[in-house]
Amino acid sequence: MAAITRPALRQLLLVSASVLLAVLAPRHTFGGKIEPWRPPLAIPCGCSDIAVRDSFLAANQSFIMQTPEDVPDGYCQISCGRCPCCPTLDSVLASKGLEMFRWLLSFSEMSERTRRPGFMATLLAPQDGAVWAAINKLGYTSKEQVAGDTGAKNILADLGRYHVLPPVQPLNATWTAPFMRRGVKMWTSVSASSAPGGGPHMITADVDTGSGTVYLSSPKAKAKVVEKDVYACKGFVQVIDTVLVPAFSAAAAELGAWWGGYFRVPMPPIGTTYTTPVTGADVMIACAGCAKNDKSKGYAAASIQLAVYRQNAATAIGYCCVRMTSGIDLTDEHLYASTAQLTNSAPGSFKPEDGTVTSIPLAPTTTTVFKPTSIFSQGLTGSCDANTGYAYLACHMVVQECVAASA
Repeated sequence: MAAITRPALRQLLLVSASVLLAVLAPRHTFGGKIEPWRPPLAIPCGCSDIAVRDSFLAANQSFIMQTPEDVPDGYCQISCGRCPCCPTLDSVLASKGLEMFRWLLSFSEMSERTRRPGFMATLLAPQDGAVWAAINKLGYTSKEQVAGDTGAKNILADLGRYHVLPPVQPLNATWTAPFMRRGVKMWTSVSASSAPGGGPHMITADVDTGSGTVYLSSPKAKAKVVEKDVYACKGFVQVIDTVLVPAFSAAAAELGAWWGGYFRVPMPPIGTTYTTPVTGADVMIACAGCAKNDKSKGYAAASIQLAVYRQNAATAIGYCCVRMTSGIDLTDEHLYASTAQLTNSAPGSFKPEDGTVTSIPLAPTTTTVFKPTSIFSQGLTGSCDANTGYAYLACHMVVQECVAASA
């Protein structure tokens, strides 16, 4: 028998793989009938494929494009972009109008990968409004602000990767909604070097037994799947209503240092109130869009007064007095008031239920001179006694700027 040369052997192996895939591939067309023995998510067309290495495609290896008699469709249809009946993941995002998620992916290698027909993954794609909400919480009001900040781009690169689920190994199967059952944990594409313990971050699934709605949870957020299993060539898109946020990553770990931290106030004596200045140049401002505490990047949304009132040995109350700038609306406020030091000052990291009052005890100039729009209050959490040395305060706001409608 004649010896099989190395190039011939390589072609033989590829032919064998292609024949196997051609046999297993469903032969459906768009709008065609799904046979009862097919799974519910059977692909709508029957292109065969093998996972071709990028180097082979780049080198224009001619045998990849051959169409021998045994494999008339060719060895490589999907990955080589020759399948007429399936879209890329990026095309699916575009067709669904998920432009902000496409923009989020542009900060990492995932943007280019989702344009490849042969890229296998499940995308958890937040709606545009959800991405904008996340950007605003980071202190940015425009794409241009993000583009000018390397640190912000690194954070968004990790956020994008976190919403890409690689195939489950060793099955090499992409995630679909029927398998996102209660308690199921899914790997993400955040790099191992960015994650605590050296492993990728995970997202946990849950299902409402009544409605069948799928929910996805990360350490810092929870999202609802509003559209399931949108088909792409070698993957699926799950449209979600919230950006999922990991606990830590190489970029996101920097986030806490961007937000001015917190204020440590000596605990007042009983029956005493300590406040920040309410007049002059030392009045504090709340700066919107001022990433890394650079006020040149944003605008003064409000003037702020923080205060602590010591009611008795075991009780102290924290206050955040807000005087809004003209033309700026306050839509949400988060006050942190505790005897325990704040460990994470990133926006959204604390969401207590604050009360509103009309004045601060023993601080008359608050209403006569400072004249706030609103005064938020909260009893200090944590242990408070005669030995308590400090109160820790932080006040975050969500605001929107009112602009005149264009003609």
